[in-house]
Formats: sequence, structure tokens, C-alpha cells
Amino acid sequence: FCVADPVGVWWGLKSSKDGKKAGLPVVVMGGDHGDVPLEEIAGRVQFLWTPSDNFDALLSLQTRHMRGTSSIFRANIFTTGSNELNQNFDRDTVYFDGGDKNPQSYDGFGATLTLDWDVGNATLTSITSFQDADGSSRGDSDGGVVDFSGTATVPPGITFSPPPPALSFPGFIPFPSVTEDGADTDQFTQEFRLASDTTGPFSWQVGAFYFDSELKVETESFASFGFLGNPPQNTKVVHENTTWAVFGQGSYDVSDQLTLTAGVRYTDDEKDYRVDQFGQLWLDIGIPTFLAPPINVQDDEVSWEVSANYAATDSSSLYGRISSGFRAQTIQGRDVAFLETPTVAIPETITSFEFGYKADLAGDRLRLNAAVFYYTIDDMQLSIIGGASNINQVVNAKEGEATGLEVDLEWLATDNLLFTLGFAYNDTEIKDPTLSTVPCGSGQCTPTDPVDPNDPAKVLIGGNPFPRTPETSWNFSARWGTPVGSNGEVFVFTDWAFQGSAVMPLYESLEFNSDSQFEGGLKIGYRNLEDNWEIALFGRNITDEENVKGFIDFNNNTGFVNEPAIWGIEVRRDFGN
Repeated sequence: FCVADPVGVWWGLKSSKDGKKAGLPVVVMGGDHGDVPLEEIAGRVQFLWTPSDNFDALLSLQTRHMRGTSSIFRANIFTTGSNELNQNFDRDTVYFDGGDKNPQSYDGFGATLTLDWDVGNATLTSITSFQDADGSSRGDSDGGVVDFSGTATVPPGITFSPPPPALSFPGFIPFPSVTEDGADTDQFTQEFRLASDTTGPFSWQVGAFYFDSELKVETESFASFGFLGNPPQNTKVVHENTTWAVFGQGSYDVSDQLTLTAGVRYTDDEKDYRVDQFGQLWLDIGIPTFLAPPINVQDDEVSWEVSANYAATDSSSLYGRISSGFRAQTIQGRDVAFLETPTVAIPETITSFEFGYKADLAGDRLRLNAAVFYYTIDDMQLSIIGGASNINQVVNAKEGEATGLEVDLEWLATDNLLFTLGFAYNDTEIKDPTLSTVPCGSGQCTPTDPVDPNDPAKVLIGGNPFPRTPETSWNFSARWGTPVGSNGEVFVFTDWAFQGSAVMPLYESLEFNSDSQFEGGLKIGYRNLEDNWEIALFGRNITDEENVKGFIDFNNNTGFVNEPAIWGIEVRRDFGN
């Protein structure tokens, strides 16, 4: 929220559908280790200072403290040949023999100062921001139990693999896997803008931007524990990124109906990577550190945009836009913890075309926004995740292509009832006939892509859609409110999101793709308009849908799903005007 006076407060309480603390019973070697607690506290406060008519300063401070769980991995919830959740899946139970219940903790703080000066026929704006966050996530990434003693009690109703060499459940899990990553990041940004403030046909803005960040990643894995009796030592890597840019944009009103706009931006981006510390195992067996030497990559690019807006009537307009964009080079080096060499993806550039229509209809009770678009990405950056060694690497495809349609509707059916509806269609394709990747390392999935003739262990992914990009998606909301007394309102709000099927990895398989999914929310509350406070009952995923959100393919057919139904009470108070 944004207020003129300095203080705002938000407070909330969440619980799972059965009234327990948000979390899951964890069955470890057949024993119940209780619920996993969730604790999250976040706040933001803003101070606005206006000492004169031509100057104001807005200071925003935010903080977040979170103690909970990382993704909950579930072993073999897909049967080979199917993407349907099988008998090994139980929303309320997970099976771990490591990972300490998959804990996750993060703390963050940020401060942003925005200064605006009226300097006559223009406004000078300065935006300074500092953000800092640190935390860690630990996971039993095999999603189940591997018992070499063969004495564990297998819970009823799930599949298991008997000895030798080990008893595992749910399903066959060839070896246990537990990993913990910690991240400590800070970043500083500074932007200056000078924008015109005139009534003439020409308006403009120019500016400069600077970004500096450092990310430290510490990984605990099997390589942290050596053979020679030394204390554990994790792998530590450091990413540094410095970017600066200058930009300008101008708009000209050719007539009362037609406005032309053009903009240009020059960006310079530099990234550095180094390994500060190798895992103890690699040191014990004499792995030389030059397997991961320091990396420095730098590139620059000019991006541009040209657009036109035509006001067909007082309540409708047409627009068209052609633009280019730039995504800087990327370094992926976390997997030196598993003796994989870092990978670098060169910059990608995008050229996009968009045409749209905007209108207020039915006496301004119906608002319509519609657009069609087409874009191509040269040297498209992609992440290869998984395979036999559970790698995370970045590669470039020669080209990516997408065509789509987006429609948004807002309808004020009555003075008390508002509906919104959104629809998107995306047809995407990776266009690189020679690009290939290793499919599931477990051998328990069924790839459907053609085998790479140059490497039978890989499959070709050219022609596949972009990963995790559904072809269709919908969203819908409805809000009804009625006055209560002279200064209050009772309201009911519901929102629903739908998406079509999507391929999760770069390769296509019978297992790792999601069918059509949906989730809905509900909020019922009371607002006091005079004293600016609100109390409401809210729910998320109110129908308790079980939607697959991701997978791990290197060890078994592991998956993870969305959060269950969550109900809570929200109390909010705004201070200021």
C-alpha cells in the first residue's frame, strides 16, 4: 500500500485445511515425525515527505522473516508410461529418510528512496534501492526412503522395492540423495530519469541506470564429507554482476488521434564467477581447482522500440508496437559441488511485434483489452536440469518462436458487482534441429522425442514447446460488495485460474507433463472506509486441487505438487490519507 503518512500494518494467520500448523506428517523409516511448522512475518512501511510544491521524497522499507519448508519431494508418484498421480501419492504424507523435513529459511531487508524534483518544464527523478537476503533450503531430493538394512517397516498402500541391495519406498529408489543450498545476496540499483512536463505535442524522457549485485551460494552435498577424517567442508561459489544502461524515449502527437513513440536503450552487462571453496571430498582425492577456473563474460546491446497509438473514438484505441530486447549472458556454476564444470550461455535477443485494441463499451461498464503478438528469440537461453547426474546447465538454442493472443475483460454488471475475465493463447516452439539433451537419468521415464543420431544417450528437442508454457490459460474473478451503515462495506471476492497442459522439462515424455489444472480462491470480509481497516476470512485452493508443479528425473519419478487448501483470517489497517 502507499500512504501519505508513515505507517502501515498488515497481520494475518494461516492454517492448513485440517486446522493443524501448515505442513505435513513426515514418515521416516516408518515412523511419524510430526508436522512441519510454518512461520512467516513480513512488513512494509513508507514515509512520504513533501517540504515544498516542487519536491517530494518517498522512503519505502520492507522486511521478511520466513521459516518453513522447501519443495516437498515425493518419490515415484508417476508410474512409468503415465503422468497421472498413482497410489504412492498421499496429500497428507511424505516419506523421507533425510533432509530434516526439508527445512527452508530466508530473511530479507530492502530500502528504496524515490526523489522527485519539479525543475520547470521537466521532472527529475532519482530511485535508489538496496536489497539484501540470505537463507537456505534443504531437501531429501530422492523423495523417499532407502534402507540398506532391509528392516524398515513399509507403510501400507504404497509400492516398494525389496532387497537387494536395499529396501526402498515408495517404489524403486537406487540411492539416497540429500542436498542443501544456502544463498546470500545483496544488490544496489540507482536510476535517474528526466521527463518532460509540458502541454505540447512532444513529450520525452531520458535516463541512466546502474545495477551491482553479489550472490554467494554454499552447497552441502555428499562431496562435503571427506574420506580422511577431516571436518565437513561445503562448496562455495560467488556470482557478481554489474550492469549499466542509458535510455531515451520520445512521443509525438501527430494529431488529436495519432501518437507515435520511439525509444532506444544501450545496456552493458558484465558477470564474474569464481569458486571460493571446494567440497572436502574433492580435496581429499586431489581434484584440482582449475577444473572450475574463474569466469568473466561481458557484452553490450542496443535495444529499441517503435509504436503507434490511434484513438479511433473517445472510448477506443488501436495500437501497434515493434521492439527488440536483450537478455545478458548467463553463468551456471552451482554444480561444481558435483564435479560438473560451469556452463555459460551467450546473450539472447528478442524481436517482437504486437497489435492491440482497447475500448470502454456499454456506457463505460465494459472494458476490453485485446492483443495479438509474435516474437522470435535468437540464441535463446535454456536450462538443462536433471539427467543421470542431476545437472543444472545453461545452453543456447538457435531460435525460439512464439505466437499468441491475449484478451482481458472487466464488466461492471451492477453498481455492486464486478466481473473480470482473462484469456491467453501461446503457441511456442524451440527451433534448433541439432539441440539435444539427456532425458531422465533414472531410466524410469518414457521420452517421446527422437534419439540424437550423434549421441544415443540424448534426445533431440527441436520443435518442442517452451518448458512450463501452457498453450492456453484463463483467469476469472468476481467481486460483490454492499454498503453497511454510513461508512462500511461487506464484500465477497473469488478468483480462479486455469491453465492447459504443459511440458515440464525441455524434452517430452509420457510422465513429466501436466494436464489441465485450476485453482480458486475466496475472500469474505468487512471494510471500514472511514477508519481504513478491514477484516476478512480468506481461502486459497479452496477445492483442494492436487496439481503437479514440478519433477525430479535423475533418481526416480519424483514429483511435487501445489499447496493444499489454506484458510485464514486477515486483519488490515492503513494509516494515512
